[in-house]
Amino acid sequence: MRYNLLIVLLLFCGYLSAQNSNLYRYLGKVYDKKTGLGIEGVTVFTIDSVYSVISGKSGKFAIMAPKNNGPLIFYKDSYKWYHLDTKSHNTIHRVHLERLNVDTTKLVFPKNTIVYYPVKLILGAISASYYGSIKNNFSGGINIKYYYKGRQLFGSEEFTGVKVSPTVRYFIKRNCSYGFYAEGKIIVGYFDFTRLNYTYSNKITVNFPTTFWTGGVGASVGIMDVLGDLKHVVLDLSIGVQIFPSNYPTEKTGEHGNELSHNSLWWIAGGPGSLIEINLGIGGIF
Repeated sequence: MRYNLLIVLLLFCGYLSAQNSNLYRYLGKVYDKKTGLGIEGVTVFTIDSVYSVISGKSGKFAIMAPKNNGPLIFYKDSYKWYHLDTKSHNTIHRVHLERLNVDTTKLVFPKNTIVYYPVKLILGAISASYYGSIKNNFSGGINIKYYYKGRQLFGSEEFTGVKVSPTVRYFIKRNCSYGFYAEGKIIVGYFDFTRLNYTYSNKITVNFPTTFWTGGVGASVGIMDVLGDLKHVVLDLSIGVQIFPSNYPTEKTGEHGNELSHNSLWWIAGGPGSLIEINLGIGGIF
């Protein structure tokens, strides 16, 4: 009797093992096709309804299901049904659900963004921007950069100053998760040099204090991306060009009538007037 019971238990365990070996784990995340945000509460189930799960707060799901047993089905009220092929079980799936009869004019995008640029500390500057929505894909804002101890990649000039840039930004493509944009700006700046270096015959260096106002324009393209499940934290990366000339004389006459010259290359190559400007910031959107 005992041997018969043992045989039955072994057969049952073998059956369960065979069943489990035919199951695969499917992982992924469900997104709203229009907004790009994760969707909570999506029912994910097999075609025979034997296996099912519900997506989590950020849209993530994990389900065990037989391979080649038909598609996984995704369902949520107000969305179109979605079928996922179960042949590809070794990848993380990104499922985009489309809303039924969506009125895109009623989708609400965050209207305000504040961004801080920590990399600018390398150049002795504190930089931050504010952007507010104007209409549709347009937003306007301002960037303020304060040089508390200005440094540059080339040269040894020392200065303080402020750079203010009113900006208009147009989103070429946008949803609630990310946006590609182009922007233009007007730039105004004031700088106070405690030491501006001039040389005579490339040997003798003479320092002069200098203050000046200057202005210019700039344009750039970039991307603003919401960080994963942190719906109110964004990364902002842009690259562009600017015309922001220095407004101080490159030549001076010394005390003894000798001609002094200043090499202003540092200003456009790593200084406040860099021809190529790259900005990487982190901020909040609300």
